[in-house]
Amino acid sequence: MYKTHQQRILSALLYYKRIIRRITNTSMRKNPHYVLSYVFLEYLYRRFQRLFKQNFEWVTLPDAVLKRMLDDLEIIWNEYVDCHSCAIVNVEEKLSSSWFNVCSMMSMTKYKLMIISVSDIDKNTILISEMTKHNLRNAFHCEQLDNTCFILPLEDDVIEFASEARISLVANPYDCATETLDIMLQNYFLQPRFLHVNDMFKIDAKEHAQDRFYSFGFAGISMMYFIVQALKVNRNGYSNNVNSCYVVRGESALIQEAQVHDYISLECVCSLPDSFLQQNRVIPNHKYPSALMEPMEYLESCITPFLKKDLANVRLNIKPVFLVKGPRGCGKHELVRATSKKMGLNFLCVDFVEVQTLTSAQTEAKLRITLQNAQKCVPCMLYLNNIQVFGKTAEGQKDERVISFFSTEIAALYNRRHKFPLIIVAASDETDMPAELQRVFIETIHMKHLNQSKRAELISWLLFNRNLKTIADLSKVACLCSDFKFTDLLALSLHATKFRCKSTLHANQKCTLTLEQEDFARAYGTILVLQSILLVRLKEFIRILSSFFSYIFILFYLNFFIVVFRFSCEFLRIVCNRKVLFFLEYMQSVYSDSKGAPRVPEVHWEDIGGLTDLKHEIIRRIQLPLLNAFGFGQSGLLLYGPPGTGKTLLAKAVATEYQMHFLSIKGPEVLNMYVGQSEKNVRQIFKRARSATPCIVFFDELDSLTPNRGRSGDSGGVMDRVVSQLLAEMDGLEESGSIFIIGATNRPDLIDPALLRPGRFDKMLYVGIHSDHASKLSMLKAQTRKFMFQENGRELERIAERLPDNVTGADLYSVSSNAWLNAVREVLAKHQETERLNKDYSVEEEGVIKDNVIVELRHFSNAICNLVPSVTDEEIKRYNEMRVELSSL
Repeated sequence: MYKTHQQRILSALLYYKRIIRRITNTSMRKNPHYVLSYVFLEYLYRRFQRLFKQNFEWVTLPDAVLKRMLDDLEIIWNEYVDCHSCAIVNVEEKLSSSWFNVCSMMSMTKYKLMIISVSDIDKNTILISEMTKHNLRNAFHCEQLDNTCFILPLEDDVIEFASEARISLVANPYDCATETLDIMLQNYFLQPRFLHVNDMFKIDAKEHAQDRFYSFGFAGISMMYFIVQALKVNRNGYSNNVNSCYVVRGESALIQEAQVHDYISLECVCSLPDSFLQQNRVIPNHKYPSALMEPMEYLESCITPFLKKDLANVRLNIKPVFLVKGPRGCGKHELVRATSKKMGLNFLCVDFVEVQTLTSAQTEAKLRITLQNAQKCVPCMLYLNNIQVFGKTAEGQKDERVISFFSTEIAALYNRRHKFPLIIVAASDETDMPAELQRVFIETIHMKHLNQSKRAELISWLLFNRNLKTIADLSKVACLCSDFKFTDLLALSLHATKFRCKSTLHANQKCTLTLEQEDFARAYGTILVLQSILLVRLKEFIRILSSFFSYIFILFYLNFFIVVFRFSCEFLRIVCNRKVLFFLEYMQSVYSDSKGAPRVPEVHWEDIGGLTDLKHEIIRRIQLPLLNAFGFGQSGLLLYGPPGTGKTLLAKAVATEYQMHFLSIKGPEVLNMYVGQSEKNVRQIFKRARSATPCIVFFDELDSLTPNRGRSGDSGGVMDRVVSQLLAEMDGLEESGSIFIIGATNRPDLIDPALLRPGRFDKMLYVGIHSDHASKLSMLKAQTRKFMFQENGRELERIAERLPDNVTGADLYSVSSNAWLNAVREVLAKHQETERLNKDYSVEEEGVIKDNVIVELRHFSNAICNLVPSVTDEEIKRYNEMRVELSSL
């Protein structure tokens, strides 16, 4: 479109040039003044060609970033500069003036702007603030500033001050007193502000109302937006309307008119290199991490059609009501707030905990007031938090009256025509909501669990936005914080900053804060102690307060709560200063156990004897997807074989060697007597696994959980639904990251065949018995690694020869443990005999008994004589036949 418009202008000029040239050729002898017209058109043609070659790139910076840059430039320029009415540019040619008209090929409007030339940015790049971009877009009636915009220098840069300025407050969700607004306006216009008619400007409450910002009732008020309605200046004693001029306190009379509704300026993301920003000592608004960016883009794509000025959505009766679902603390509030800023909408947050009351009538009244307040500040994004508590009676039952009223009010709200939209976004945790309430929302956005890379990226983003540096290994910190969500990571970064500030103050250092690994360790411990101890004590304290109302007991319990807090802080101070990584790992294990979350086991390959081929096959199936997640598909492993062969031990060893969380599930513990609860348990298992990636989910006794469908014999079809739910969860693991499924069973013939297809348990590995001498010897060495032998372990060769032909790992463990017990009995017998002969004998003189336990060959011989193999020959034959039929090895 831009090239077409440019070609039309140049073609028109060429056409007029040809006409004038023909006229001059025929009439120049009679009237030579026609030459002037030809020269003028030639000048315009050359001028437009030059303008079209400018090709400026318009880069938008946050207002705070541009203001900091201009403060440094003002020292060099020694001239006052208004950051909201200027631009920073690096052009190839030297500028002849400081004031320019910004023009667009799509509009006849001219926008006066001060241009400051610098040399440390890219050429033909114009830096403007968010507010300047908003005003330019409104002036030119365009969505973006592109190559159709160009600048023209102004020869006459006369400075005029307004005698009268009329402004209007933009409707907002804040309840700000008129007196406070007057103070903010007075302080804002202490400096001259260059304004245009229909311009929008904003006032930072923290900067221009400092005496009231921290007062009671002022919380939540950050920015107040105004629109310029009219400007007048005195010229020769007459008051004339002008399009732009300076407004300053003392020279201009400021008149505030009725408030108006309009979009506010869009929040932008700084696209300049970090090195340039650090050189200019500015803190940019860095790009959002992928954990927030992905759902933000999806929510923005859902809202964008409702911001367009057409009637298609009204005719289709589509209401912009959305639902964001995710666990508590996952960043739903930050997501909706950032989306509203990015789209230029007011943000109104209402917690349904405050709306919900004991009676339906009061709840309806509060809900009606909430919707009316949202209508007063359109365009607005109404954020309804904790909607899962809405529509319930005092007994916790569904309140159909309130839910029906909510649906009716939403329908009535959008049946009326509005110039500006009202977007409703509700937030809920992952609890179930009534179907009547769920139908109100046209789209649901799910907040995904954070994997290790996203947690590390989120911590880095939180630190960068606060101008903090770190030398800690964030990937290590993120790995230990497997169950942390957005708010937990925010608290972690803040606590780490606090500890670093304290250390810096004690050391009397004056430098930029650089966080270390120890700071994150102490912050991590603080959060876990507060969550694991203090919050539990607080809940018990509240329960006792509401149940007994015992004043003395409450005081005692409160004192105990304070003592626990002080002890915990002292414990953190001592332990964190000694062993940082050990403390992190210990607190992670405690936190995982308290929440039932997966943890990394402590089983290594040397703990498993034999099974060499199986080890290599499992390593190949696990290691390749970890090295290249995009090149190899993740499939499940099914370990089958006789009982006691080490199937569970193999899965734990894989998790330990690759530092992966291990979630062990017994088949029967998933089943529940209530309808739908078993399927919910399956979903909860995979939910916990997704929150702790990379993770191994190990299903023991898989045959009891996934029998052949249609043959279970239960009248309700519970097992069929459990199998179907498990199949659905396994099919969705490709999008969940590094989650590996390992199953173990003694009866693979009872498992539903759908689980054995490619993409699920498509690799079946037989874990058999130890029948050869080498495997028996390897297993014995693994079982007796901590034993003290009389011949330093050389007798293991003879022990392996005396073993039965077919033994399992459990049988060898039984032999080893019984042999050690035989040796212990001999040591105890000698100790009792010595004690009987010498009454002055004491244990301390002889040392610890267990250190004197020496296992000999005869101890193993006695244990082997009492051994009964756990697997019979018939069972071995049956498993061998099953191996030939099923195994892929």
